[in-house]
Amino acid sequence: MKCNAPLILNVTERIVSDKFVGKMKKNQTPKLLKNPKQMKFLVRILALTFLALTLTNCSEQISGSEQQKQLEEAELQQQLEEEREEAERREQELKAEEQKQAENNIPLVSAKDVDYTKLRDLLAAGNWREADRETDKVMYKVADRRSEGWLRTEDVENFPCQDLATIDKLWVKYSDGKFGFSVQKQIYQSFGGTKEYDQEIWEKFGDKVGWRKEGEWLLIYNELTFDINNPYQGHLPRTRMCGTTWGPWGACGNIFSRAETCKL
Repeated sequence: MKCNAPLILNVTERIVSDKFVGKMKKNQTPKLLKNPKQMKFLVRILALTFLALTLTNCSEQISGSEQQKQLEEAELQQQLEEEREEAERREQELKAEEQKQAENNIPLVSAKDVDYTKLRDLLAAGNWREADRETDKVMYKVADRRSEGWLRTEDVENFPCQDLATIDKLWVKYSDGKFGFSVQKQIYQSFGGTKEYDQEIWEKFGDKVGWRKEGEWLLIYNELTFDINNPYQGHLPRTRMCGTTWGPWGACGNIFSRAETCKL
């Protein structure tokens, strides 16, 4: 029976009247209870007592039900909060990953509409020899010196900063900071190198980056070490801007001055 007070009272009165009063008639009852009004009053009292007990039980049931409901709501709220926090965490991780990719994604910009896709792919694959040769090709193309196959001092001094930066960033990124014009520039300047030629400084630089061995410049291209695990920082790129060798000063030295100007 549901906890409906009026219904409980009505049903209780009928039951008490039918059962209790019926039994009282069969037995000898005190004269006081033979009065219909008194009997009705007694029935009413018994019914109200039963109602009070029933409602007390209902109240306990309702209280337990409410507590269970509140507990379930609290658990649901906690679950929703955990799911919201997890969604926020995943969103932050995704944003961080996208930002990282954006930072690592070097724009292949060029002031001369040169395509650096091949250079990027060669460097990404760790093909250092072919990447070095491709660096020659793109630099000759930028300076419009493809037929000559080498760069003059004026070509280097006017080399677009956009292109020089793109080439350098690709080398630095895929070598984890070991190769690149900016790396070579820092080494050269660490010996006191400037735009002016100094034989002693230039030779120290050559020794440091592995372009000289036993006091002699490497005159053969294949004598270079096209390996990321070689012991020489700044060993590459070794573009042939001076013609056949890096020994003479010329344009090859001015590349560091240009790198400084371009803030590499």
